[in-house]
Amino acid sequence: MLGVLLVLPALAGGHYDPVEVARQSEAYARAADAAGAAFKERSSQVEVVAAGLVAYEEALDLLGSRAPADQRDRQAALEKAFFREKAVLEAFAGTMMDDFDTEFSNAVTRATPDGAVACQTMIPTGKALPGMPAPMKKNPDCEGEDHSSAIAAKIDADPTLTKAIDEILAIEWPAITLPTEPQAPVGPAERWLAVQPFFRKVAGSALKRIDQADDDARLPIYAALEDDPSLEAQRALVDDAKAIDRKTAEARAGVAEPVLTAIDGWNAKKAKKDLDVGLCANPIPFGGCTGKDATSEIGAMLREDKKVARTLP
Repeated sequence: MLGVLLVLPALAGGHYDPVEVARQSEAYARAADAAGAAFKERSSQVEVVAAGLVAYEEALDLLGSRAPADQRDRQAALEKAFFREKAVLEAFAGTMMDDFDTEFSNAVTRATPDGAVACQTMIPTGKALPGMPAPMKKNPDCEGEDHSSAIAAKIDADPTLTKAIDEILAIEWPAITLPTEPQAPVGPAERWLAVQPFFRKVAGSALKRIDQADDDARLPIYAALEDDPSLEAQRALVDDAKAIDRKTAEARAGVAEPVLTAIDGWNAKKAKKDLDVGLCANPIPFGGCTGKDATSEIGAMLREDKKVARTLP
């Protein structure tokens, strides 16, 4: 008899499923949709800038000794600023999610009837097959009345939660800067060839092999950082990373130099016909170079030129 009496309060209190509360709550959906859209927008900007920085570095590597020192410095400065902004963005997003979690948890606590406990109403019955969700069954531990819908309705009508959501969503997200200042091309300034896209088209296989060799060379560094991610460990591996950078840059320059020499010959012959072309390392999303973008027009001519074609890997 005593055992039955001890169970009765828990049964009377019932349960709620936090996942169901979130699924049914309009307030939760509003917060998730707005924050998700803002994060998606910033993430897209991160991808554009990250891809541009990679392309910029590759273009400068391809130019080798022709790469202007000021553009090397600019690329390094842009990369440093990008990683700083990315870290700030990630910290902001994490803090915002923590704030939402805190506010919703508090609202659920205010809305939960005395004695009701959190309980996941559906649980997996076994392992999921690849590409398929795990089969589910009702959780026998979820006893008593299910208050999930009632709690969702209460938190949607909670003025404290509504105010908190409005205040959090009103905070401006950190910016990701897209540099758009055109740079001077190397060589003729009237028109220019985008270096990285051009070489990806004419020497893509060779550059992919270099990329793979670079990735393979960095695997021991990644493994070491997994074992010890401390700042001291990172500093100890800086020289190894810089050595890989130099080797990759030399390999890219080795692919490009014969082609660039052939382009020099093209320019010497085509200048009077206004077909000579400069070389632009700055990515087009970053503003490209001053003058006219002739990558499509003259790039096609260069690919068909016999002397240039003989230098292609």
